[in-house]
Amino acid sequence: MEDDFKISEKKLKRYFVDKYLGKLCECKNKTILVDTINRRLECSECGAPLDPFEVIEELLNYQDNFYSTIKGLKQEKEELEKWMLNNRMGQTLREIASNLRRGLLPECPHCDKPFELEKIKAWCSKEYAIYLYQKEMSIANRKGGSDE
Repeated sequence: MEDDFKISEKKLKRYFVDKYLGKLCECKNKTILVDTINRRLECSECGAPLDPFEVIEELLNYQDNFYSTIKGLKQEKEELEKWMLNNRMGQTLREIASNLRRGLLPECPHCDKPFELEKIKAWCSKEYAIYLYQKEMSIANRKGGSDE
């Protein structure tokens, strides 16, 4: 017979809250229940009414923390990308310096002849160099296709 009258602790808390409505929620991990009919906010765990202003303030604080975290992560990503670029460039420069100290000269990628760095007349962007290379390959392919 005792089993017939069992009431869960949650229902019991809700009963006391509904009866005395003076208690404010003290749950650590509260879940907000929105009662659109009675236009109330309450804790779904204990059933205590929640102050709408406090709920909005908590949501704004959470949102601010979220955006701050995202901003920090973006900044870390940018710093890491800069570091990786500098590290890659640094490695290339160290290899060039090491080869020059050993008396080695770079070779032209097109004619395979060695040249001294001082003979470099100009520099161009990597994108432009790729464009020129693709243009040369396209011309070579058209010439190769017309011979056959």
